[in-house]
Amino acid sequence: MVIPQFPLGRSIRSAICIAGPLGVGWATGSYITAIWIVMGTLVAAAGESGSDSYGIRLRSLAKAAPIAAAGYLTGYLTLLPYPALIAAMTVVGFGAGVVNSLGASFPAATMQFLLTAALGIGLSDVITSPYWQISLLYLSGIILYAAALFIEAALKRSQTQLQDTEPFNPGISSGFATASAGMESTNTPFVSWAREPLAIALCVGISYSARYWTDDSHWFWIPLTVALVMTPRLGSVYSRSIGRICGTVIGVIIGILAVRTLSDGTQMIAGIATLALLLPWARDVSYAAKAVIMTPLILIIVDLIQPDVGINIYAWERLTDTITGGLIVIIIAFIAYRSSRSAKRHFA
Repeated sequence: MVIPQFPLGRSIRSAICIAGPLGVGWATGSYITAIWIVMGTLVAAAGESGSDSYGIRLRSLAKAAPIAAAGYLTGYLTLLPYPALIAAMTVVGFGAGVVNSLGASFPAATMQFLLTAALGIGLSDVITSPYWQISLLYLSGIILYAAALFIEAALKRSQTQLQDTEPFNPGISSGFATASAGMESTNTPFVSWAREPLAIALCVGISYSARYWTDDSHWFWIPLTVALVMTPRLGSVYSRSIGRICGTVIGVIIGILAVRTLSDGTQMIAGIATLALLLPWARDVSYAAKAVIMTPLILIIVDLIQPDVGINIYAWERLTDTITGGLIVIIIAFIAYRSSRSAKRHFA
């Protein structure tokens, strides 16, 4: 494997946009508010591709931001009886699969929507702000990251083409499969079109049902993992699941050591800045490497929200829930595509 060059510009921007708001929030006593902003900058930094032009990156953020921010609004579904919430999120999962067909930027946006939905619903017991406010804070984080990206683009205007066009794929396409290719000739057009939305809906529904059969307080990591594993067009589902599981094991160990070692807020911010600096490079290396960096980042942030929660217990729950979410996607995807040549492509 060829180790990519360290992306200095993206890494500095990532560290500033992730650690900066937390530093300001910590200094002013409003770090909980800062955390919701940082969730936006964190997702933006983790999803940015250095191979795209600045124009494509900015347009991708503009398309994904409102969809991703709206995911927190699903927190209002917690007012429903839980079986109704599961049914509603299953329908949302199907809708996410359909929206994936609208263009190259939309699959990433739907993944982020499902991710923020898992946070909004899963953290409903500790969230004290209105969900619409959290949605706006998340959106402001993405706007902050986009502003930093725009400034960098302006400084490199002579080296960047901002008029590049974004490729458009009229068919369903995501980490599950490309529905327009690799199917057996026996499939009807509707079966080929609906295969992926139905698979995503089933994964989402099962993941939210996990609350019934897991007794840990962080059960929402299961639907969150499902959303992350189904990240579109960045590799096969199988390799993504295995990569996330392996990366999470290493990341949990790093997270435990970091929380035990970094004893005060200043040290925590410094640790977060270091990890954020490495995030773009890890993304370029592999999905497993990205999970190694993302996991301790989230663990440290959660420890800032709930410092009284035992990190060893939480880390173990994080690990087992990640494995469970990955297995859900692997099994459902295999069943959905077992009769097509795409199954060989995704599970070979």
